[in-house]
Amino acid sequence: MTISNKLFGLKKLPSAAIDIGSNSIRLICGYPQSNPQNSLKIYVRELKVVRLGESFEPDKILKPSAIKRAIKVIKELTSQIQGYSFNQVHMVTTGVVREAKNQKEFIEQIKQEVGIQARVLKGKEEAELTLLGVCSTLTELSMPLLICDIGGGSTELAILLPGDTEDFFSMPIGAIRLTERFKISAPIRKDNEKEMIAFIKENLVKALYRSDQIASFVATAGTPTTLASIDQSLRIYDPIKVHGYKFSFSRLREIYVRLKNMNLKQREKIPGLESGREDIIIPGTAILLCVMEKFGIKSLIVSEGGLLEGVLAQNYKTSWGVIPQIYL
Repeated sequence: MTISNKLFGLKKLPSAAIDIGSNSIRLICGYPQSNPQNSLKIYVRELKVVRLGESFEPDKILKPSAIKRAIKVIKELTSQIQGYSFNQVHMVTTGVVREAKNQKEFIEQIKQEVGIQARVLKGKEEAELTLLGVCSTLTELSMPLLICDIGGGSTELAILLPGDTEDFFSMPIGAIRLTERFKISAPIRKDNEKEMIAFIKENLVKALYRSDQIASFVATAGTPTTLASIDQSLRIYDPIKVHGYKFSFSRLREIYVRLKNMNLKQREKIPGLESGREDIIIPGTAILLCVMEKFGIKSLIVSEGGLLEGVLAQNYKTSWGVIPQIYL
């Protein structure tokens, strides 16, 4: 499906954001709305699992087979927005691309084969944009607000305090990276699980937030949205039902225990568990549980909005001087 700029006949043209992550590549397209003013509606949302971060450790090189898969998917996604001009498409890379020794070669290959200059986000930039995306899509959040973005190769934390004081923290731990580092099996072995959790907590020690700072906790990206889908037994993924969904720590722990004792075939049959995430859902959930445990958080809010929405919001603000409200 090719999206035309003339679709809505608006002076403010639509824009697209593409995120090349360690596990998946995602595309969203936002269209300016006249009512209410300064708002965007997401009409296109695509996700493809590519495992760009496959076998990334220990040499920190993007493998040729993973690059080939990624370029193929990028071409498929950008074919949907052929009518867009260059300044309407915003492509960012995160996770393992940020650390890859062959990062420049990969970015240049994208430019040569797709015609788009991808932007490599630093950890702090990723956390800032995720915070912007969450706050643009979720209303009535209490401050202090903590946001957790769990990716395939890294996890970002962002905190917003009263008075618009912000702080950001990025950790080189993610669902794919932990799966490969600790050779996570299904069911998970107790010794591997113990080592993995100890490693997560070791990284979290550097996040110096106080538990009394947090009034609202929001989790975004594939792990929490998949968990929300599982808890609702959604056979067909529905972002509207997932966005704003609430979990208790105890319920999240129940799902984790249930999943970790299953093999991959058993997990594949669970309604709501996204295909391609059967093996990495355990490390991703472990990160989320460790974050909540460290900060004494009893419940979380799942956000469909995150990094990509933040990219669109940042571009809108640059063009029009205001941060838009984004509707999913």
